[in-house]
Amino acid sequence: MKKLLLSLTMVTIAFGAIGQTEINKGTATDTREALNPNEEGTNRTLSVPKPYFTDDVNRKKESIEDWYSFPQSIDGLFGNTRLFAPAMFPSDSAVMRFMDNGTPILDTVTWTSVGAVFDPKDEVYGAVGLPQLSEYNPFTVDSIDFLYFYDRVTDATVTDTLVLQIYGMERVDRYTWTASQERFASVRYDRSTKQGLAYASGYQEIEILLTPEDTHSINNGSFANITTAITPLTIDADDLSRMAATITFKPGSNYIPGDTIGPWENPVPHRRHNIFRFGGRADDNETILETYNNGLLLDLIQFSENRLGDDFGSRYAPSSFYVTRQYPEIAFHISSPNVGVQEKNSNATLGKAYPNPVLVGDDISIDFALTSSADVTLEIYNMIGQKMSTVANDKFSSGEHSVKFNTSTLRPGLYLYTMKAGNYSKTYRFSVSD
Repeated sequence: MKKLLLSLTMVTIAFGAIGQTEINKGTATDTREALNPNEEGTNRTLSVPKPYFTDDVNRKKESIEDWYSFPQSIDGLFGNTRLFAPAMFPSDSAVMRFMDNGTPILDTVTWTSVGAVFDPKDEVYGAVGLPQLSEYNPFTVDSIDFLYFYDRVTDATVTDTLVLQIYGMERVDRYTWTASQERFASVRYDRSTKQGLAYASGYQEIEILLTPEDTHSINNGSFANITTAITPLTIDADDLSRMAATITFKPGSNYIPGDTIGPWENPVPHRRHNIFRFGGRADDNETILETYNNGLLLDLIQFSENRLGDDFGSRYAPSSFYVTRQYPEIAFHISSPNVGVQEKNSNATLGKAYPNPVLVGDDISIDFALTSSADVTLEIYNMIGQKMSTVANDKFSSGEHSVKFNTSTLRPGLYLYTMKAGNYSKTYRFSVSD
């Protein structure tokens, strides 16, 4: 399984209250759930309208303002993720056409609601060029963006609704899997409303009305996106800071058993409903998380059975519960006033490697600066977390420094280099080509 850089040593966390609960996941073969791979549209070639992250963007050291998408960042760093677009529906009353070895069959839709937990401290953000926040950095979320397809088969008088729910840190419960100690977080759902649980505080709810103008068929191939401003939500600086958002589709017409979903004609449908598909990425690499950036998924079984145990209760299942980890493509627009605090406290700055890309066998140079003398380690990792080389492990004086590393031992591909100096830790990526 692939791990993010610097996840070679697990961190012990002092959980409070609900966060103390550990879920006994058992073995992967008998507790993790497989997904229905036969849904029409899941094997299409899909694309995203724009990447949320950009490399080498000039930002002031004192503040940042940018979009953060964990699924796109994982894809930008590791690659090999798959875009998917499953449908959502709040009931098993209506059925949808699936394909089974080329034969159309009718079955219920798996997902009732989806979401994402967000923590901007993850090293994957820094590795793709976004500022990686630290435990010293508060941040404010002011907008949320998500990808979708929407096919209408009803007349214009039917108005479907998306319910966007935003949860502050106090509403997002923390857990670990007992066996692997991997972190994840989740929020509660409400069986009566078939969406996330509402609260009087630490919570926002926004209804987004879907009209014929919002139609964007999966036949287009490229996702459409909806960007919604929220009441600015500030998350205090904390080692365990996180927030979450969920999305639920509410049909504008009543549904009864025997109804069908979507625009298909064969087999002959019963009364039809519009179909909303959320955009997401499937991570076959099983990237293990040490921050709270997991997807939130509510399927029909979890909705009715609490299959993760009574201690976990009525909460969304994390992406790590499923055989293929799935991340709904939800992005968060944040600002942070003092992203440079960690660097200033640690008296260190890591520069970008050059040349980048570098040819196999050539030297690559890595610059760094210290405002006072410090013990410095500089290490090279491959993309599955294996250390390839220690470039530097010594005490350096204050000032600017440059070290060289010969790439003759590396194969073509992506690599990460990380610097540690006191409480400072920073990671960037470089590529080797032949």
